[in-house]
Amino acid sequence: MFNFFYAKLAFSNIRRDKRTYLPHIIATAVISGVYLLIAGLMFSDGLGGLPNGKTAQSMFIYGVVVFSIFAFFFMVYINNFLIGRRKREFGLYAVLGLEKQKLTEGKELIKYFCQPCAPTKTNGQRTRNRPAHAPDKWLAFKK
Repeated sequence: MFNFFYAKLAFSNIRRDKRTYLPHIIATAVISGVYLLIAGLMFSDGLGGLPNGKTAQSMFIYGVVVFSIFAFFFMVYINNFLIGRRKREFGLYAVLGLEKQKLTEGKELIKYFCQPCAPTKTNGQRTRNRPAHAPDKWLAFKK
């Protein structure tokens, strides 16, 4: 039963830590846009037809190389910063004794008892799950 545990955890952390992730997302978008702009000018037929256009295109080739090196190291730095924050978070989970299975199980139990459910024939047309409906899950929920 693969339920995208890490993807859900990542998106919830992005929503929670907007101050940390928003600058990274904006910087990535700007770097990608500038790279595509330089690459577009580098291969532009219109620029090549201008006087000294071939010289300008060769300058853009060097610009792409320099910019790519800068972008690579910038992205590695930002990624290491974000991974370091995530390692501390997962380290905290490990210290608290939480592991992936327990986190997933806890989320499922919270969803089972705290969120309304759709009335169906199998659940007796109820809209809420009560402790009497699943005593074994209720004991695990109370732990």
